[in-house]
Amino acid sequence: MNVPNFLTGLRLAAVPVFVALFLSGRMAAALFVFVGAMVTDWLDGIAARMLKQFTAIGAILDPIADKLLGLSAVVLLCLTHRLPRWLLWMLVFRELCIFSAIAILTRTGRSYAIRPTRFGKYATAFPSPPPASSLWCKGRAKSSLARC
Repeated sequence: MNVPNFLTGLRLAAVPVFVALFLSGRMAAALFVFVGAMVTDWLDGIAARMLKQFTAIGAILDPIADKLLGLSAVVLLCLTHRLPRWLLWMLVFRELCIFSAIAILTRTGRSYAIRPTRFGKYATAFPSPPPASSLWCKGRAKSSLARC
């Protein structure tokens, strides 16, 4: 196992820890795990480029880890009325579009490369601040965007 894949594995392992901490009401610890997991996402990309350690499994697991962490955070925060439900639906719609495009490409026999891109990293980073800021506030004030 190489360094980037190890970091991705840590991020995958952080998802149930984050959920358990959130559900037990330990928001500061949940925030720490969430931010730490997002840092490993940044670090695994840097490590892969610097060490030239690109793997097919890493290209698949990295976005899965990102989606699991991000969606679990948004779902939990929406269910507890700390984020607006439209944000969850927007993220689900985005994922459905991506999976639909992959299905269409696969069905039509067109090839596509699963590889991390800068746009993908931006798309992962974009939904991270709302959960982090909602965890930071520890739910004292509901989101001003809208109620779930």
